[in-house]
Amino acid sequence: MNKAEKEILKQFEQENIIANLARYELAYQIALEVLVQRTEFDEASALQKLQTMQLEIEPENLFYTVIALIRNKKTFKNFKQEFEKELQQHACINALEDYLRSDSQLLHPEMFLEQTIEEINDNKFFNTAMQKIFEEEYENVLIRWRSIINKDLAQEIKQTAISML
Repeated sequence: MNKAEKEILKQFEQENIIANLARYELAYQIALEVLVQRTEFDEASALQKLQTMQLEIEPENLFYTVIALIRNKKTFKNFKQEFEKELQQHACINALEDYLRSDSQLLHPEMFLEQTIEEINDNKFFNTAMQKIFEEEYENVLIRWRSIINKDLAQEIKQTAISML
């Protein structure tokens, strides 16, 4: 088993599954809110649009993302920081894609997509205000995922990940 496969297995331990789901979901929701606010005239219409769309993460997308991120690693120096940053970027891009698919009234979606992806890839999208919200809400989201991912479910998820290696 190579280093990447060992790291994949480690990321599919129960606590890491929970932490990754919490990080991914929170980054996704914060990004989605910012994206909607950027395209709406006021806060009330942005909130209404968010409620209407009811977009949420698909946990399977996260699991495939985790495997892909680790498999593409050439070096594991500074792994944790790089991994969390890349996971956040993927969540933001996923939120952007979901938003663009859900908002048929958005003007110039191609331009919005291109500009926003550039911001995300250049680490300019998820700013300090967003990071502050992330830090304030992380524990609450973590608690919710702990109530969902029990040992049996974590083991099923890990077995699925192993079958993908």
